[in-house]
Amino acid sequence: MSTIHVIPGLCHTGGLNQSIPKANSIAGSIYSSHPDNQERINYLNESIQFEFDQPNALQPSEQFEKTRARMVELNVKLRLRARQYQMALKLLDEAEDYYQQQDKITYYRGEVYRLMADNPEAAAKEHAWLQERRVREEDKNLYKQKIAEHRTKARDLFLTIQESENAPKEMFRGLGMICKQQGEDEKAKLYLQAYLDQPTPPKDRLYIQHQLEQLN
Repeated sequence: MSTIHVIPGLCHTGGLNQSIPKANSIAGSIYSSHPDNQERINYLNESIQFEFDQPNALQPSEQFEKTRARMVELNVKLRLRARQYQMALKLLDEAEDYYQQQDKITYYRGEVYRLMADNPEAAAKEHAWLQERRVREEDKNLYKQKIAEHRTKARDLFLTIQESENAPKEMFRGLGMICKQQGEDEKAKLYLQAYLDQPTPPKDRLYIQHQLEQLN
């Protein structure tokens, strides 16, 4: 079969990635009302064989790569919105082999750790969910103890791309929110204002303006 490239989390050369967590289909998960993962795997593998098992299969086009990159980014955003931090990190790890926008990967990694620090109980819940068990008090305590570590990781990641022209402007928001949490009010104001000073006003500008008002 010719080499093909598809969106991470869906499939790789030779068919679908079989390492989908069983927790994705357990009762009570966000996927419990969806088709069984094995059904998805079988269906898509058959579709791949039918569509792409050709000797003259083409290499990915530039448009395909752009679309795949966009899908990766949207998928990571969905994971973050659902507070699925470990799963977002896994997506970023998979994307790193081919995704050309390294600054974006670094930004989203930082955002994962920042949000884990802000939502330790949600991080603990995901940790237990991936192990197919109920969340325990020790899980919650573990992620609460990691708040400072996760904020430091996020800050370090954001700082590595601070001077890059290709870094997402949301990086300034992340740095500003971390500095605010750590009591560095002046730095927080500078970063949050830098985020607001984009040519196109961000959609969450009212929220960020409120954060600045709290700092003044």
